[in-house]
Amino acid sequence: MLHFRLAAIALSAGLLVSCVPKPTRALLPPADPEGLQTLISKVRHSNPSLAAKLAEQAYTKPKATVSPIWRWRFRLLHADLLLDQAGGSKGRVPAVLELLKAPIPPDVSSAEASARIASVRGYVAQVQAQWHAAEKFYEEASRGLSEVNEHCWRAELLVHHRAQTLRHLARFPDVALWLRQADGDTKACPDKYWEALVPLVEGNSFNDQFYYENAVASFERCRGLATVHEFPQLIANSLGNMGLCYYNLGDWDNALRTFDRTDDFFKHLVHPSGRELHDRGAHMGHRARTYLARGQYDEAASAYKEAVKIAIQVGDEAFLARWRAELTSLYIELGDYGSAKALNQKAVEDTDFRTDLPAAAAARLNAARLARLEGQLAEAQEQLAGLENELEEHPAQRDPKLVWQLHSERAEVLAGMKHVSLARHEFEAALATAYGARGAIQADEYRLTFFQPLRGIYQSYVAFLAAQNQPVEALKVAESGHARLLAEKLNETSMPSPAFDFTHIARVKNAVILSYLTAPGGSYMWVTTADFTRMFRLPPEGRLRELIRRHNEPILEERPLSEDQEGRALYDVLIGPAATLIPTGSNVIVVPDGPLSDLNFETLIPPGATPQYWVESAAISVAPSLTLLVAKQQGAFSPESVLAAGNAIQADPNLPELGEEELQVLSKTYGSRCTFLKGAGATPAKFLQAHPERYSLIHLSAHAIPNPESPLNSYFVLSPDSDEGYKLYAHDLAKLRLGANLVILSACQSTGKNVPGEGLVGLAWAVLQAGAHNVIASLWPVAASATAGLISRFYSHLDAGESPSRALHSAKLDIAKTPGSTPYEWAAFQVYSR
Repeated sequence: MLHFRLAAIALSAGLLVSCVPKPTRALLPPADPEGLQTLISKVRHSNPSLAAKLAEQAYTKPKATVSPIWRWRFRLLHADLLLDQAGGSKGRVPAVLELLKAPIPPDVSSAEASARIASVRGYVAQVQAQWHAAEKFYEEASRGLSEVNEHCWRAELLVHHRAQTLRHLARFPDVALWLRQADGDTKACPDKYWEALVPLVEGNSFNDQFYYENAVASFERCRGLATVHEFPQLIANSLGNMGLCYYNLGDWDNALRTFDRTDDFFKHLVHPSGRELHDRGAHMGHRARTYLARGQYDEAASAYKEAVKIAIQVGDEAFLARWRAELTSLYIELGDYGSAKALNQKAVEDTDFRTDLPAAAAARLNAARLARLEGQLAEAQEQLAGLENELEEHPAQRDPKLVWQLHSERAEVLAGMKHVSLARHEFEAALATAYGARGAIQADEYRLTFFQPLRGIYQSYVAFLAAQNQPVEALKVAESGHARLLAEKLNETSMPSPAFDFTHIARVKNAVILSYLTAPGGSYMWVTTADFTRMFRLPPEGRLRELIRRHNEPILEERPLSEDQEGRALYDVLIGPAATLIPTGSNVIVVPDGPLSDLNFETLIPPGATPQYWVESAAISVAPSLTLLVAKQQGAFSPESVLAAGNAIQADPNLPELGEEELQVLSKTYGSRCTFLKGAGATPAKFLQAHPERYSLIHLSAHAIPNPESPLNSYFVLSPDSDEGYKLYAHDLAKLRLGANLVILSACQSTGKNVPGEGLVGLAWAVLQAGAHNVIASLWPVAASATAGLISRFYSHLDAGESPSRALHSAKLDIAKTPGSTPYEWAAFQVYSR
């Protein structure tokens, strides 16, 4: 375990940034002041040091060269440019204040002078995070807008200064108002930076209001404008802020990919300015918190170390305090409470709810957590009460994530004090707050990922109920976190009612149900039969993930049974505690969680003198959630109508041709009941136009291309339409309203990406969402010949009167008992039911 110490982070405060001006080719500044001002505007955002130097030269030239009015204006512009480079540091402020002491030329109107000076003074306050003072100055400057006939000056004042400051004051309607008012000036200004900055400020405003989905769209608009007009720093900032939104949406994979793109920009800076260093430090800190959320503690430590170093270099006290507060959380996760307390005490001293509520709240929440972990429960309660009072006083900054963390921490404290009913109330309040926030999210991709930050609440709640010896209540909580989005799409609920009877489902299904919840501190299994529900404690999630990885390797490499030691170990861990409750030949329904979704339970190896796979003693199907299981016994299934698509014309030359063996099997089995789409007719458009909702069985035989970054953008490769479109996407399938009892996705990796809480999300998930009751899909790539053989046997057993799950089980047994066969040939396909 990593144990880097506080001393390794507390880098020397004497380190300074070397901001050497960037090398530029020699240029001859225009002689006229308007031309020089335009030149400065052009280089301001690409080479701030050069811009500042040009402005300084303009007012230090001999008096005959530049008029007094322009000399004065260039002094103020120089002050502005110095503040551009401040990067959170106050080091530039004295020089700026000195520049403001210059006498105002008599030909400058008092209104213009007042507006320009107030704007610079406001910027000084803005750099120092003195937001109320900044707004007073900007309000004064705004009164002279009509007196300053410069579109760029007005655009900068309204967008970069006033709107930014109002955002920090949480006056969000005013932010939107001033951004709208700036529209004419940003469009008229030749410097398109201010126009590109508008969606960045808008996105930050959305982010501050916790509307992360809206913020992503705004940052994407900013990135687009910044790309067109070539503002690399703005591109990096928009991407970095987008990454932060992905983090807040629980889309941690996408967040890290986005931070990688910002790093590409910062790594190529030879002599970064203070502002550029400040921004790099902010993005590094956001990367660190993403690593921390993912449990990648070594990576988080390294990124926090870099962020702290940069904060010290640029003198950014606000970010320094924030990273210290978050580092405390890392120390706590590592069990280094001594370092955590020392660091958090400094964070508490350096943060103020009035100026940086998130950092101050994080420090107080950590103080409560540390007190609880050291058994000081009364102190923890007092810290939480104080934090709640502060949140009540700052309702506009009441981050839902912070609120549910407060409720969850209080639940842990109350549990420690043996106040069981109060602890349950706090756990429920935490989940209610979290799902209230989730309700504002529209896009399915974010509603999926938003569950990731909530897993810890479910895991703690289940552990609490387990400690109270309430297995059924613990199972209800675990099930309420399974397949939440799928349930919503089916207009159902994954929240079991108080009267929900799991044993009734097991009785109707004539099955033993195994439900799981995995967690870092320890996992759980519930066994539900027609008569009872029992709970068992399992190893931590990390241990299970490693066992599954080592078990799947020999399967994918087609190694023999004798080489799969993890198959035995996994059976002992996942099934062994309940083996006596599962008679040989049972129907078993598995509701997996976390890494268990990547495992085919049929490939586990029970103890015995002669090793064999569990498929030989149990018929296993997979369900996304207990609460979504239809209370109806699966019996023989003879489809009234069949829609089959396959033997497509391969639009992608990298993919091998697929034959029509599976379609021939269907034709032989069901004859005139089949509607076939094949060859040039097997296009996405023709499949959708065939009204799939009318068929009781649907069979798709095609290549599948999973999309790990966006699983609902996974697709089947069909024949190209007239417009050359050949992709049948998961999100297109999800929009259907299917009545099919069975859908077979005969393709490689047609299950999807493992999304915590939701299971495997992709093509199979989309078909379940569309209304199918049973979906057969594959976990990994498998040869077309092996697939055709399995499918042929499956239809033979289905036509003989077996249920879909039993028919697939029988087909697998036919192959598994063939000498020399391996699970690679038969275990890829699973039945997913509801």
